[in-house]
Amino acid sequence: MVLLAGALSGLVGVGGGIIVVPVLVYFLNYSQQQAQGTTLFMFLLPIGIFGVMNYYKAGYVEIKTAFVIGSTFIIGSYFGSKLAISLDQKTVKQIFGVIIILLGIKMVFLEIMLNADQIKEQAEKVFSTVLEARRHIHQRPELSFKEIETSKYICSLLDKMGIEYTTGHVKTGIVALIKGKNPAKKVVMLRADMDALPITEQNKTDYISKNTGVMHACGHDVHSSCAIGAAHILSTFKKILKDS
Repeated sequence: MVLLAGALSGLVGVGGGIIVVPVLVYFLNYSQQQAQGTTLFMFLLPIGIFGVMNYYKAGYVEIKTAFVIGSTFIIGSYFGSKLAISLDQKTVKQIFGVIIILLGIKMVFLEIMLNADQIKEQAEKVFSTVLEARRHIHQRPELSFKEIETSKYICSLLDKMGIEYTTGHVKTGIVALIKGKNPAKKVVMLRADMDALPITEQNKTDYISKNTGVMHACGHDVHSSCAIGAAHILSTFKKILKDS
């Protein structure tokens, strides 16, 4: 069972509290406090060193974050252990069980409950922004490699949404990045054009082109504004997204 705990710790990052404590309680008849204390002592040893080495080589170890979590864990374990010792065994068991159940529910269900209704709700919220962006860009068309003002405008919207980006790609291009839970694993790209055509607009709308002889006649104003809307929605759910 202890070997199983070690295998699980390497596979999914668990083993200590979730596996070892129940094993000590139900197979070795330890009290809940004895099991938890023994497990915490086990953590003093470099028990995960080989597993950490494998994850580090694969680029999945955030050292600074680990130090912060470790430092906080030291403080939390001190006060948590004082509380556990002061409680009776039945209460500690119940607390342990409830925490494991809640964590399991969150990991199995809550993070995959993103559905069409939630996406639709966010789409409705951002619709006015998309519409405004489309008309703004349509009124100010710029030819290929000259989309200076269009690029600045899109960057201003990304700033408002708190989305990181880089500029200057092929002069006026923008690359925005929305990081999911595993940003280095896989990246899905959405591409949108933003250049216009050398055509004089003859439409009779409130947002007709202000740049004589240049018009968004092939829909790139819609491309850009829809990408902005998609960025807003994806950014809203970035904690659920597996990749970037």
